[in-house]
Amino acid sequence: MRVVLVSMNFAPELTGIGKYSGEMAQGLVARGHQVHVVCAPPYYPHWSVTPGYRAGAYSLAQPQPGLWIHRCPVWVPQRPGGLARVLHLASFALSSLPVLVRLVWWRPDVVFTVAPALLCAPGAWLLARLSAARAWLHVQDFEIDVAFALGLLGARPFIRRAVNRLESWLLRRFDTVSTLSGRMRQRLVDKGVPAERTRLLPNWVDLGLIHPLDAGSDGAARSAALRERLGIGAGQVVCLFSGTLNRKHGLDTLLAAARCLQDDHGIVIVVCGNGELRDSLQAACAGQTNLRFIDLQPAAELNVLLNMADIQLLPQMRGAADLVMPSKLAGMLASGRPVVVAAEPGTELADAVHGAGVLFAPESVDGLVAALRALAADPAARIRLGHAARLEAEREWGASAVFDGLSAALQTPQRTRRPAAGSLASHGARRHSSEVAGQAAPAATKGVRYPGFTLLELLVVMVIIGLLAAYVGPKYFSQVGQSEVKSARAQIVGFEKALDQFRIDAGRYPGTEQGLAALVTRPGNLPRWNGPYLGKAIPADPWGHAYQYKAPGEHGEYDIVSLGRDGRPGGEGLDADIGNW
Repeated sequence: MRVVLVSMNFAPELTGIGKYSGEMAQGLVARGHQVHVVCAPPYYPHWSVTPGYRAGAYSLAQPQPGLWIHRCPVWVPQRPGGLARVLHLASFALSSLPVLVRLVWWRPDVVFTVAPALLCAPGAWLLARLSAARAWLHVQDFEIDVAFALGLLGARPFIRRAVNRLESWLLRRFDTVSTLSGRMRQRLVDKGVPAERTRLLPNWVDLGLIHPLDAGSDGAARSAALRERLGIGAGQVVCLFSGTLNRKHGLDTLLAAARCLQDDHGIVIVVCGNGELRDSLQAACAGQTNLRFIDLQPAAELNVLLNMADIQLLPQMRGAADLVMPSKLAGMLASGRPVVVAAEPGTELADAVHGAGVLFAPESVDGLVAALRALAADPAARIRLGHAARLEAEREWGASAVFDGLSAALQTPQRTRRPAAGSLASHGARRHSSEVAGQAAPAATKGVRYPGFTLLELLVVMVIIGLLAAYVGPKYFSQVGQSEVKSARAQIVGFEKALDQFRIDAGRYPGTEQGLAALVTRPGNLPRWNGPYLGKAIPADPWGHAYQYKAPGEHGEYDIVSLGRDGRPGGEGLDADIGNW
């Protein structure tokens, strides 16, 4: 089938929605579907566009047969607060419209939209209606409810009522609305979506990539080496949080618990991640010897990271347990380690880790401290709970089974705008088996078309799009160049870190003739070179120009310069040089 996947976040982002949308696209292509992805350049969780991509440009790539990736411009704020975050999401919703309109002529069978960002829903819905395709919305979390809970959208009742009514109206326009858990599915119904239009699409994990490592294996050796690099002794118990560092994860509770455990030298807490709170959290914990911060690890090293831990940590803010089903939970369970989870008994998150971990009350420092001390002192319990965690992952979260179920559901005959109820978890998982019992395999339905739209629906969607264009457009286009300046500065900071490591090994910085290339290729017969110091080739700046390097420099021991948008020395505004001084 022909599928358009609209997901603002997409691979190569290492965490969150981008990771799952990337894997979903790969899974559908592997099952014979053709997929056009409409997404933004990768920027999350660093809130800075990844080197090699441009925030202000459209691009199209076909990394493999059957998969096309359309990157659309996006404004990435330096501080993603309430209004700035809304403008950020709206900038992509607006910039993606030309691509969505062009895809009408491709005649997709399904337009599959991932929320967040719900602001993309009007354009994606319009594409589905114009091409007579099935309009499918997948809710990864209830972003509006979370935003109000965190105070990001203010607290005025009339604003909340208006936003909730608009959200309900948008949700009810889609032929199918899926989400991650039964409680989240019920919340869709509470928001006005007819139950027969809802489906379950749980998150997943590749059980072949994430698994307990055998003692003596190469992976186990790399995991032990990672512990050693972090200064963690063989007898210490590692408690790991890995993910995006943002407000909804309740990280203040985790750091407060670390302070309470400061004198317990047998427990070390490792926080692996990046995000808007990284700098402030790290500054607040300066000097704590039982706490380590590290960057998100490459996908190839994720299993090594998870196996380094003795205990996996999943803190959350109060009230979040049934608003989101944390995507990282699947990998935690698959690693075969016990999970310490912030959730109230009776929530679906608590049910998901029953027998595989320990609960503590959300935002309870004492509860978290007690749970960590109890598990750290009981190796037998860690082994028992970790074994149960792996079994739970195999039973409920396997990627292959989830993708098989999704592929079948996409092809289910549905000639009305009210699809039959059912679960995507057609593999017969325990929590969902009652919904799929007795269902026959669906027949392929390529060519089945869906109804169009009413004049009122079209008018409302056009008003929403018009408001986006009128309000966000001027703000976005005045700022989009600033994202590229921010990306250039981030790249320069990365060069500085690599150059410092080069100097530690070689005793000096590379000379002008050796240049930045010395960070990836040994210059001549230089002894004590222990590179490469960068993970890939030297990138161009965000405008496609080579960085200038000079050592000794005019402003310090070395100068690194981007010549800006025009590629010439000097200039003003976006044409101005950007240096490391």
